[in-house]
Amino acid sequence: MIFSLIPPHFMKSVLHPSLGMFHPSKIRVSRQQYKKNLQYLHSLHPEAKLMAVLKANAYGHGIQLAETAMEAGCSWIGIVDNWEAKYVRDHNLKTQHQKPVDILRLRPATDEEILDNLNNNLNMHEVVGCLDDAQRMNQLAEENGSTIDVHLKMDIGMGRSGFLPLQLDEMLNVAANDFSALHVKGVMAHFPSADDNLEVTQKQYSKFEHTMKKFCEKVNIPSNQLMIHCSNSAATLRLGTAMDMIRVGISSYGIAPGIDMDFPRDELKSCMRWTTQIASLRRVPPGRTIGYGMTFVTKRDSLIATLPFGYADGYWRSIQANNKSTVLISGKRCPVVGRISMNMITVDVTDLDSEPKVGDEVCIMGTQGDETITPEDIANLAGTIGYEVTIAAGYTGIIR
Repeated sequence: MIFSLIPPHFMKSVLHPSLGMFHPSKIRVSRQQYKKNLQYLHSLHPEAKLMAVLKANAYGHGIQLAETAMEAGCSWIGIVDNWEAKYVRDHNLKTQHQKPVDILRLRPATDEEILDNLNNNLNMHEVVGCLDDAQRMNQLAEENGSTIDVHLKMDIGMGRSGFLPLQLDEMLNVAANDFSALHVKGVMAHFPSADDNLEVTQKQYSKFEHTMKKFCEKVNIPSNQLMIHCSNSAATLRLGTAMDMIRVGISSYGIAPGIDMDFPRDELKSCMRWTTQIASLRRVPPGRTIGYGMTFVTKRDSLIATLPFGYADGYWRSIQANNKSTVLISGKRCPVVGRISMNMITVDVTDLDSEPKVGDEVCIMGTQGDETITPEDIANLAGTIGYEVTIAAGYTGIIR
């Protein structure tokens, strides 16, 4: 099935009607692999509920994976933008128990987003990380004649938002119906370094667990109506325990949360394959420069392939900063030569066993033959993380 990875709100506002949806580069996402990844992660903590984190257009893989998340047994979806929630509601997605899937926004919301949530019956749970958030959200809901389900957030080290552990009384104020339009449905936290500092993460887990025991002793909410959760991808993989729910994002797409952490690659595999094709082939004699800045000079008679994609498509110049990037053609690694341009890159295909042809498939990321280029491989070249690679590819309007 071929469909656009461009978010619907972006497509309507940016694309001109005369522009077709053809692009010589394509992203293909394996729903089957995504489902397997989710099921494996859930098997690590089968007693916990499963949230599929689909923010940022499912990390570039496409919000359409929400349907697959339901098939894998998810009862929650984590998003950040209203258009993502609207997609889920418009498609009437339900859990395996035929209950409308719960949606949690994983960051503080703006006033406009809150009002849109209320006015369009998106039924998103919102995050409250301080008294000011609670007061503002409560006022908006009261003025709208509505109520909002919320999850209180505790800051256990990330520092972006959340009540500090010493502010337990403030959390209790929110939960004790001091804000009549807010219904507390959960308490959450987020680990800042579960991928690389297990000792600190275990201490943060214990601190959160201890604070939650105090909270539950004092709050007048039945325990079966309060969701307590803190496990992101790295914590799901590395901690031997979880609370009421695991929130899996990057690992569900087969990408390691951290550069150096152990990752079960036999079980969790990348869902995304990124390809293009050869647009042009030309023979170039020795001593000729290629690309902006003339940074590459041929040292032999060379066969150079031009590919119809570049940094405008999410393949950044920084990937080639050390002149080590490669693509796969005929199942073999071929070096990118010269700088990456906005819409073109050049590749040396001289050493291939048989001469390629215009139109031949080029694998930018994924498997071709016995070779594989992972999102982490590209990220390491660019000095970044695999998250950025798939998100950049998915948001450039490439077809899948």
